[in-house]
Amino acid sequence: MRLVDSSMERGKPRILTVGSFDTPHLGHYSLMRQIKDLFPFSYLMVGVNRDDFIKQFKGKKPVLSYKERVKIISQIELVDEVFPNEGGADSKILIKKVNPNVIAIGSDWLRKDYLKQMGFTAEWLESKAIALIYIPRFLNVSTTLIKSMIRQK
Repeated sequence: MRLVDSSMERGKPRILTVGSFDTPHLGHYSLMRQIKDLFPFSYLMVGVNRDDFIKQFKGKKPVLSYKERVKIISQIELVDEVFPNEGGADSKILIKKVNPNVIAIGSDWLRKDYLKQMGFTAEWLESKAIALIYIPRFLNVSTTLIKSMIRQK
């Protein structure tokens, strides 16, 4: 995890994205690149889901351990800081800890109830002055697709 002097981030929009990042891939990088393109002088924080939450949510253990995923995500030059998503389905815990201005998620969540999944409401976000934005998915890549391709070989 990168630790930065808080004076370095003062005045910058604080952007949070959260994910499992099981088998990190180009789609994850693209999400972070688009966030930085939209908010060029932002402070990008990435919440990484813990192994037990992934197992509970997806019904199986992640391919890479939490520590491995954090190590990979923290090496991406676009990422300013990495945090554990300690609350699992209740993302309010992480959100309160990192105090973002914006939460950015992939557009694959448009057809899912992201707010319910993450344990908060639109009213709660508004009360905290946090915007929720969806980042378009341009690449036809996902962890599920990668795992499927590996099984076929």
